[in-house]
Amino acid sequence: MADKTYKNALEIDKNNLDEECVWTASLIDHWASLESEANENRDRLKDKLEMVKAETELLIRTAKPEFLEDNYNWPKNKTLTEAAVKAMLLLDEDVAVAQSEFEEARKQAREIGVARKSFEKRHGAIDNLVKLYGTGYFSRLESTEIKDSKLKALREKMKNQIRNKKGEK
Repeated sequence: MADKTYKNALEIDKNNLDEECVWTASLIDHWASLESEANENRDRLKDKLEMVKAETELLIRTAKPEFLEDNYNWPKNKTLTEAAVKAMLLLDEDVAVAQSEFEEARKQAREIGVARKSFEKRHGAIDNLVKLYGTGYFSRLESTEIKDSKLKALREKMKNQIRNKKGEK
């Protein structure tokens, strides 16, 4: 779901700040809704995993030795220990599937959460751009030619200062 396609929507059009302000709230709301759904799915799959583990553990603890030997390669004459039960749970196919589903849902919820936070930060960036625009920041931008000539003059001044200091020593 959050396959990084949202990154294009994070870009801000500085020449269209009015529209950026209008639609940023709906973007945040959209991603917050997706995050809520993803968190609910993650929690549901966590509960499912716990249920599958509990059912499988109960099955293992109450199973006849023949069943354990056939399904978990546990010798009939060997006593079932806590460590053996935990190992069987880890090796059980149903538990592994439920664990995998839960991990995927948890990853997806995290990614969507990152996207939502990114849009909240985007909103802050838009606010800052609006403030800069309001102070006339963008109208004071100089042409590259003027900047280049000032930079060149500054370099020359620095070279002269370095030469003067070398001459003093």
